[in-house]
Amino acid sequence: MIRTAVQRPVAVLMIFTGLVLIGVLSFGRLPVDLLPSINYPNLTVITSYGEVPADDLTRLITQPLEERITGLAGVRQVISRTREGVSTITVQYEWGTEMEFANLHLREAVDQVSTRDDFPEEADRPLILRWDPSARPVAILALEGDAPLAEMTEFCIEVAKPALEQIDGVSQAEVIGGADREILVRPDFGKLRLYGLTMADLQRAVSTSNVS
Repeated sequence: MIRTAVQRPVAVLMIFTGLVLIGVLSFGRLPVDLLPSINYPNLTVITSYGEVPADDLTRLITQPLEERITGLAGVRQVISRTREGVSTITVQYEWGTEMEFANLHLREAVDQVSTRDDFPEEADRPLILRWDPSARPVAILALEGDAPLAEMTEFCIEVAKPALEQIDGVSQAEVIGGADREILVRPDFGKLRLYGLTMADLQRAVSTSNVS
């Protein structure tokens, strides 16, 4: 082969030049994407619970969910991170796992835990997200202030979120954490009896009232 190349230098040069041209043309046609679409077999479970400390949140929410999720078919690794008010569990599956079915099985397992009597009723329903590199947040903003947490949460939902979604190029804005505003109602049982009302009547009146 070496002898042939030496005897025919023009042919070798033409072949080499052709390969270089093909490489240059192919490189120019390669799609370029800052966030390429790769289907990672990962799902994330996010649970928000007010301002509960991380240690309590780990004991009440993260550990029970981890124990149930670990036994699911196809699960390769479970990684959790808990901070004040938010539990995040990343479930990594084996490559080749059918993620549609994995999502359904994970939702069933999470619902089994979240509907148990020892699961905090005040916690939000666990949210399951499919990890997509092309849809990951470009920016994460944190709000800090002296106002009550419920008021800041309402501000984020009612003001900040819609304003951010109006910006050109923003597909979606999501509010994570915070606390919902609550109103404590102390019934006067004497007046309820006086007007012939029951607790069920009071509950219906409160649930149908506009308290915003």
